[in-house]
Amino acid sequence: MHPLPCQTALNFLHVYQVHATRDPLVHGATFAAKDVCKADVYLRHSTALDLQPALCLSGSSKAILIGCADGCVASCSWSGKVRDIILPLPLDDPNQLPLLPDSPPIRSLQLCEQSSTLVLLFGNGSCALLTVPGNAIVQLRELAFSHWVCQAEQQATCVAIGASAQLLAPSDMLNRDMAQRFGLALPWPLLPSGQPGMNSDM
Repeated sequence: MHPLPCQTALNFLHVYQVHATRDPLVHGATFAAKDVCKADVYLRHSTALDLQPALCLSGSSKAILIGCADGCVASCSWSGKVRDIILPLPLDDPNQLPLLPDSPPIRSLQLCEQSSTLVLLFGNGSCALLTVPGNAIVQLRELAFSHWVCQAEQQATCVAIGASAQLLAPSDMLNRDMAQRFGLALPWPLLPSGQPGMNSDM
């Protein structure tokens, strides 16, 4: 069984349970469809979030992280109970200004337990990388700011982390200078997004 968290425009958090069977969806198929199995999906929990509008979420083995319109990050249990909220995020860097209390909304966040990192994309186009002690978040105060990947003027549009490559894709086009600046691994040539050859495992 696999849990599946979903958020709604009405600020509800639904946690579904997905149960895959070994019964093939198409009997007698001789192509890729023979590997497609039946799955039952049912609602496990439904919770009204007493938060600013939730804009994005990411799940870990122990918690669901929710990014909100007021710039806060909330942690929920898989039963839908809000356990911890941080606002503003402690993004302190001696060489950078910390986020102000009126933080921009968190447009996207992604947690990678394998590399113990959390990446945040804000509504103003900035992007920050945080580290997670161990391989799972228990309390949000365990998060530690690492560095800014992009400032607002660079207008990042999307972000993703590949567990094996540890690659950040902070905007619609990456260049080698930016990758070298932030010490990102480059296992393949970087191309503008949308062109053939761009690795999809990001």
